Amino acid sequence: MSHTKEPWEVDHRECDGVRYFVMLGTDGKTIMDTMNSESQEIHEDFDENGFRDQWDEQGKLDLNRAAKCVNACAGINPEAVPDLLAVCKLVLPQMEIALAARIKLTGVTTGGLANKVAALKSAINKAEGGL
Repeated sequence: MSHTKEPWEVDHRECDGVRYFVMLGTDGKTIMDTMNSESQEIHEDFDENGFRDQWDEQGKLDLNRAAKCVNACAGINPEAVPDLLAVCKLVLPQMEIALAARIKLTGVTTGGLANKVAALKSAINKAEGGL
């Protein structure tokens, strides 16, 4: 048996006037929901007609993050991700040395290797929670 096929998406359901969030598989069936979450954070607002709107903001954030993680790992063994990040961090200094040598030799600061070094730095930063 394996997990539900990607992509997963987040939707909501109403219960007692509060919007709770659900994770749905490609077949539209609920994988999980925030109805019984102990980390609920109910927010409230009123629309332009004065109708009250309530929703579980923490549940919405949590399920959106979970769906993004699952969908991003479609076709990838998630247990390999820490190894991939470690290898990227191991290779980056070597690529930077090669780039510095190329710049010293040719004076060229742009192009293929420079772009690859920049992309690798950006990917590592993003993986570690940067922007």
